[in-house]
Amino acid sequence: MNTGLDQYMDIFKDAVEDSAAKLTKSFEKILIEVIILFMVIPRKINFTQMGRYGSHVEQTYRNAFGLKKSKSIDWLKLNVSLAKRFFGKQGRWR
Repeated sequence: MNTGLDQYMDIFKDAVEDSAAKLTKSFEKILIEVIILFMVIPRKINFTQMGRYGSHVEQTYRNAFGLKKSKSIDWLKLNVSLAKRFFGKQGRWR
């Protein structure tokens, strides 16, 4: 039986694959965890809070989203892929 969280993770994994973003497995796992942390963490979200609520230490999140890594990901493609998955191919926003 899938929970809502499992379904959300499946949607995100599919969106990552559809976006053709070349992510390492470790970064993909951290990215999925960060997306979940954004839903869970109350108030201000930063690396310190992620270290407190997540399963990794603060420095792991900082290193994962360092300047080099964040520039190597096409965030627009990833977001468009997520939007298509959520809104469908036709897109309700048009």
